[in-house]
Parts: sequence; C-alpha cells; structure tokens
Amino acid sequence: MLFYLQEAATSETLENVLGTWCVLAHDIDKVASSAGKEAWNSFVRYCPGYSVEESPTDTSVEAYFILDATSRRTLFGFLQRTVLDPLGVYAYLNPPPATSVPTPPEQPNPKNRRPGSSNKGAAASKRQQLAVAIAAARKVGIEAEEPMRNKSEEYDENESDRSARLRISAVGGLRWFLGEIYLLRVLRRPDRKTDDDIISEEIMILLKNPIFWSLLYYAEKAPFIRVDARKDSDGMESFGYGQPNVRQAGWSLLMKLLECHKGALR
Repeated sequence: MLFYLQEAATSETLENVLGTWCVLAHDIDKVASSAGKEAWNSFVRYCPGYSVEESPTDTSVEAYFILDATSRRTLFGFLQRTVLDPLGVYAYLNPPPATSVPTPPEQPNPKNRRPGSSNKGAAASKRQQLAVAIAAARKVGIEAEEPMRNKSEEYDENESDRSARLRISAVGGLRWFLGEIYLLRVLRRPDRKTDDDIISEEIMILLKNPIFWSLLYYAEKAPFIRVDARKDSDGMESFGYGQPNVRQAGWSLLMKLLECHKGALR
C-alpha cells in the first residue's frame, strides 16, 4: 500500500485515501477512531522539509508515508471541504449504485419463419418478452434499493447527524495538523527554521473564514457572518446549530490554536 501511495496513486486517489484515513482516525466513534488512529500513526508521518535522502542511515523512514508539501496540501484540502461541505464530500465518496437493466431475450429472425405461419404468435411472444424484461428490471431496482434502506435503518443517521459526524472528524484532523506543526518546530528540530514553522497561508485563509467559526455558535444563524458572506448559501445554518459535539470540537481546535500558535493569530 505504501508503494502504491508513493509511486502509483493519482492525486485524486491520494486525496481520497489520505483524507478518509485521517477523518477515520478522528471519528467520534471511539472504536472506529482507535482502529483508524493506530493505522494512521503506524504508517503516516508529518515531516515538513524532510526526505529519505537527508538521512540515508535511517532505514525506518522507508516504512512510513512521509507527508511532503504536495500531500499536505492535498490532505488539508480534503479536510477543509469536509468541514465546509460534509454532505458533498460524502456523496462524492459514496455515489448511488448503478441499476443494471437486463437485456431482453434475442428475438427470432423473421427470415427463419416457416411459410404460412401466423404473425399472432410472434406478437404474443414479443409482449411476453417485454413483460419479462420489465419485471426483471423492477426486481433489480428493488434489490438495489433494499441494501441502502436496510443500512439507513440500521444506523438511523439523518443528514444533520452525518454532517456533524464528518465535521467533528475533519476538525480533529485539522487539530492534528496544528499539533504536528508545533511539535516539529519546538520539540523535534528547534534549531531548524523552515517555511513550515508557521501556519501556512492556506490554513490561515480557512481560519479567517467566519463561516468556518460558526462551529462555535449554538443558534441557527450566526450574527458574525455578514450578509455578503452568505450570498451563495442563503438559509445556511450555523455549523454548531443543534450539534453540541460540533461546538465542542470547534472549541478544542481554538484551544489548540491558542496553546500552540498564539503568535500566528495576532
């Protein structure tokens, strides 16, 4: 898998794999997040400005997927979209199954018909074939819908709860990002100065977005979101509306910012 991600995966595949992996590692479900985080920590390393060539004697890095500048931007873009449009990301990753309609049986060649035979039998045969094809198509449609219905009933997750779950996971991924930047700067290589020692402009753009901070707001409409910011999303609810766990995740992210990157917020 590491070889595939490093050498063969397209940028879209890399984004989907790393993004869903990181989101799973911060899922609100403890069992799911525990399994995802164990795998994530075992194979993925956030190490800006570092490559295998810089440490040829350290063979252990070959067992990890090192997040370089490109993969970090890719992963951050996935997390950002998941916070801002969780249902859009979910629909993209889980498209509805295609319904296959069976092909009607092959009709006999009229040239092979025996002389003197009546066309009534051929017409009845065509009607029968059409009825069989329609019945088969309906059966396929019902069977395709049944697993989706059973899955929906099993989890009983509406769109609001699904949005909240994905947002919480994505915010957890962003919090991991900020923590890794801080650890790299202060604990791992305090003597090394790189452009990654500060929060990137890409992250700052998200943090300056007032819609993003509606994570913290309890009411349906956040008063700090100006009308011009809502022009493309009329009727948009605050991300934290009716979702205390989303607000808790937002406050945890804010605390991480104040703890590790207070200087960058000034």
